[in-house]
Amino acid sequence: LEERYPNTFLARALRALAPPDEGDYIERVDAFFADGAMLDVSLIRSPVIASKVSDYLRYYAGQDGSAMDIAADEILMAAYDEYDIYVYCLNHILFLFDRWGENELFEFIVEEYVGDEFDLIRRESLVKKVMSIHSLKLGVEVPDLSIPDPNGSLLFLHDLYKQNTHNLVFFWSSQ
Repeated sequence: LEERYPNTFLARALRALAPPDEGDYIERVDAFFADGAMLDVSLIRSPVIASKVSDYLRYYAGQDGSAMDIAADEILMAAYDEYDIYVYCLNHILFLFDRWGENELFEFIVEEYVGDEFDLIRRESLVKKVMSIHSLKLGVEVPDLSIPDPNGSLLFLHDLYKQNTHNLVFFWSSQ
């Protein structure tokens, strides 16, 4: 099909999905994004971009996956000039790291690329996770919690903080 219809969408997608298989590791890494697929907006609704992101994270993050953060950086840099693809890649990387249980990498991407720009995140579940990470960062004011005191009156954490020099809060569960 690629030879018979070289200028079609399918041919472009097939070429973009073919991983570089010639040269040493560095040459293959350089060739991975050379096809321009990471800047081709017409491929965003196809499986091509998601597949390229997943493949790059799997195969170009080092033998043991120790360079996954660098691989994610390289993907986002390759897509940086095309905003829609950049946002798509950012979301797909967060989705994969969340699904793979890579919490440190998830937090790295949030800190380096999302910050407090939550509108970059498209999946509601990821927005909730990103917001919870953001709300628990050092220096961010904690949410106001309320608990009943022994008399049944509500105590608010922010009020206790204002009244006392030192506060210690224990969270406990029988489970």
